[in-house]
Amino acid sequence: MNGSVSGSGLPNFPESYFNSDPTAYPCIENGLLEDDPLTALVYPNPTVGQLTVESLARIDHIKIFDSTGRQVLDQQVRTFKEHLLIDIGHLNSGSYLITVIAQNSTTQSLITKL
Repeated sequence: MNGSVSGSGLPNFPESYFNSDPTAYPCIENGLLEDDPLTALVYPNPTVGQLTVESLARIDHIKIFDSTGRQVLDQQVRTFKEHLLIDIGHLNSGSYLITVIAQNSTTQSLITKL
């Protein structure tokens, strides 16, 4: 922009809108990326008490932290399952950070307990 400042900025378009190559953003039905087996999917969000955690990699550990950073759940996973159910019905309503550790990689997501 030759040192000029834009007052309105650029439009909010994901670059995938302009990419005609369907293989540029590989994705499978459940939203997990095929090229990144360590990505974890956590749903439903918000929830009233039960979360499902999915991962293409073996999940080793689940941790949940409240909004003050206090750990409220620490669960080691002993067997590999395609869908892991986590009960958070005992937690107060609010926002939480869930950490999923799978094959020495960490995925974090914000969740809301209603």
